[in-house]
Amino acid sequence: NLILHQMQDYVHRVGRTARAGQSGYAVSFVNQYESLWFKMIEALLGNSFPCFLSPLHT
Repeated sequence: NLILHQMQDYVHRVGRTARAGQSGYAVSFVNQYESLWFKMIEALLGNSFPCFLSPLHT
């Protein structure tokens, strides 16, 4: 349940700008240890987000 709580907290914090009537972007840096957690957030929202690899990743 801790991961679900953290996911909901993440979604809440990212969505604050939109609820304030402002537009903008949210950028999240995810490492190899957090990728599963981020995929769970996408599943929770029913949406997938664009992924950009670091130039150092090649």
